[in-house]
Amino acid sequence: MQFSHELTYDADPEAVAQMLADPAFRESVCAQLHVLRHEVAVSGQGAGMTVLVDQTQPAKGIPGFAKKFVGDEIRIVQRET
Repeated sequence: MQFSHELTYDADPEAVAQMLADPAFRESVCAQLHVLRHEVAVSGQGAGMTVLVDQTQPAKGIPGFAKKFVGDEIRIVQRET
């Protein structure tokens, strides 16, 4: 499945770009989401920047019939350009 989502921040564009390019910020987000495992990779700069967050989350709150298909964990690969 693929979807897009637009976020806005209460800061100037340069500060937001620096925050989003900081691997430590991405690591902190994963910790706050209580993911089971994660890998963060940031490459390039400015308009050429790519961020990859590969995370595994517990499959909480999923109905029993669906859990038979997805198991106890869900892997989410988040790619931003």
